[in-house]
Amino acid sequence: MKLRQKILLIVNATLAGLIGVLYFASSGILMGSIRKAEENEAQQTVKGVQNLLAQNQESFRDRYADWSAWDDTYEFIQNKNQEYIKTNLIPKQLTILKSNYMAYVNLSGEIIYTTGYDEKLKTVLAIPPELSSRITNREDLLLKRPDTTTKHTGIMLLSTGPIWITSHPIVTSDGEGSVRGSLIIGRRIDKNTIEQLSKLARLPLQLHQFDDKQLPTKIQSIRTALSQQKNIAVQPLSEEKLAGYLLINDIDGKPGLILEVNIPRTTYQQGKASLNYLIISLILAGLVFDIVVLFLLERSILSRMAMLVTGVTQVRDTNDLKLRLSIGGNDEMSNLTANINEMLNAITHSDQQQKQALAKLADANTEIQTLNGKLKSDNLRMGAELEVTRELQQKILPKPEELEQVSDLDIAGFMEPASEVGGDYYDVLQSNERTLISIGDVTGHGLESGILMVMTQTAVRTLLAANITNYHLFLNLINQVIFENVQRMNSDKTLTLALLDYKAGKITLTGQHEEMIVVRADGEIECISTIDLGFPVGLEPDISEYIAQTEVELFAGDGVVLYTDGLTEAEDKDLNQYGSDRLCEVLKHNWHHSAHEIQQAVIEDLRSHLGEIPFEDDVTILVMKQR
Repeated sequence: MKLRQKILLIVNATLAGLIGVLYFASSGILMGSIRKAEENEAQQTVKGVQNLLAQNQESFRDRYADWSAWDDTYEFIQNKNQEYIKTNLIPKQLTILKSNYMAYVNLSGEIIYTTGYDEKLKTVLAIPPELSSRITNREDLLLKRPDTTTKHTGIMLLSTGPIWITSHPIVTSDGEGSVRGSLIIGRRIDKNTIEQLSKLARLPLQLHQFDDKQLPTKIQSIRTALSQQKNIAVQPLSEEKLAGYLLINDIDGKPGLILEVNIPRTTYQQGKASLNYLIISLILAGLVFDIVVLFLLERSILSRMAMLVTGVTQVRDTNDLKLRLSIGGNDEMSNLTANINEMLNAITHSDQQQKQALAKLADANTEIQTLNGKLKSDNLRMGAELEVTRELQQKILPKPEELEQVSDLDIAGFMEPASEVGGDYYDVLQSNERTLISIGDVTGHGLESGILMVMTQTAVRTLLAANITNYHLFLNLINQVIFENVQRMNSDKTLTLALLDYKAGKITLTGQHEEMIVVRADGEIECISTIDLGFPVGLEPDISEYIAQTEVELFAGDGVVLYTDGLTEAEDKDLNQYGSDRLCEVLKHNWHHSAHEIQQAVIEDLRSHLGEIPFEDDVTILVMKQR
């Protein structure tokens, strides 16, 4: 087999293997990501439909508020006057109210009056036996009236199908006086109701009773996956559709209905199309690469090798040692040509080769000097950029005058990086009546850590400006932004991040960081671990399942202290760490001072522990004290 044929075979085999590996790797990664994104999107869609159901239920409940809080109803429940019935409890009125069942029950559990109407069939309806048995039981949830404002609303399952049920206390128009009974109203959840909800949701919806023994097989299999803790499940139906399932509790808090939402698999179809485009693009690119490689090999290697063979043959045939081979370039083939020429006339070319070597050495020396000068210039520029980054990092920390604007808290913060640019971060932000305190620690030091710290600060401020108060979502969104940027930077940096939401003496803590130290006014100390409240930010694309919260209530003189590990892990000359126990002792003995004085006492004690040793890690502490 000729050399050209061997090269062609090797190139094509390598190219085919590369395309195959790229395709299967890309297929696994891309389709896996698309399925996960599709499932998340479907869950959000189901949650949107859940909110729509909740809005309809609230609208159903509020529609009858004026009927229960009405002097005429208040008198009717006592004197049972027929004029009230003739005027108000007629089919036309029930149609206007969109009500199928109405029942008036006094405090003794006596049913004063019931009525019902089916607008579609134009017939009067009796109260269903399931509802009738409940409203005759004085201990039933629908009749419980702990105060004049308690209302019970939800879904009730009947033999004829589910209904919306609401129970309102009967009081006077101005809401004064004692409760005289309950007004109970029911509306059927029929096919028309589901069709209206489907139009509002712009998606096909279906309702199934949870305990229906004749449920379709696909619903029976998904029913076991639904629970009070996980009330949403997603299941693909075909290449074009998937279904989202929502568990809906009845008015007693028990599983009642399963809502099925059919969702088009737009994201999945787009992913498959993208994968097809990818393989076509790889094949086309491979063909172009094949042609280019063969062209370059022919021009740079094969043709020059043919010239070399011709020259050697000519020397052999003529026995003329004065002949010289001439192959241009700067590779192994040109070196081989030079070696052959050297064998023909080693003495003649030795001096020339020496001069060429000296010339190359001079050129290399010049190039080295040029590179040294450039390296020195780059070092100066890098130092200036790091200094600018350090100044920027310090400028975005909260100013003392900003901390003084937090009326309920006395706050003092301190941050000192161990090198030119640090990875510690803290911020104190106010929005409406809330105060958001954040603290984080990026792994390592240097420019990347500083940039990641600035990213985190920007992300926190942006989400707060967007008025996102769900800190479970808040922290997960920050993680997604940081994770994508870290991947784009090709960096392995991560950070711990804790968020404290303060309002009216109550702190809600979210995220994983060092312990939060709670100090009471009398000096009593409690350390709250954050290990189960979050996950390192930037390590995984989705950390929502790891995020949790805990709450702490503060009274006058109470407060909390936040810090990074650069403080507690600082080592003296004997490698003894400063430690959290020593930190707590300093806090306990200085807690009667202001937040700034407490912070200064901690830093002074830390420097005393270290002696002449500088900070080997970034040191941050934030002291907050309830006024």
